[in-house]
Amino acid sequence: MDICKIRSELLKQKGIVVWFTGLSAAGKTSIAKALEYSLLGAGKIVYRLDGDDIRGGINANLGFCEKDRNENIRRKVENTPQVGSTNKRA
Repeated sequence: MDICKIRSELLKQKGIVVWFTGLSAAGKTSIAKALEYSLLGAGKIVYRLDGDDIRGGINANLGFCEKDRNENIRRKVENTPQVGSTNKRA
C-alpha cells in the first residue's frame, strides 16, 4: 500500500499545499496564520512553512537579485511534494 494512502487513512485527511504569493509585506503570513488557526480549530493537522523560515534554512545562501529569487522559488517547488505527501496542510 502507498505510504501517502496509509497516512491519509490514519489522519483522516489528505495532504495539500497552499502557496500564497505576492509582494513583501502584502499580508501573506497574516492570511496563512488565520487559515492555519481556522484549520486547527476544525481539527485538521496543519503545518505552516513561512518564506522567511525557508530563507533562513535551505535558502540561506541566496540574496534578492533576480537569479537568487528564481532559485529560491525553484527550491521551494522542489520540496513541495515532500510537504504535501505528509498529509499535512502547509
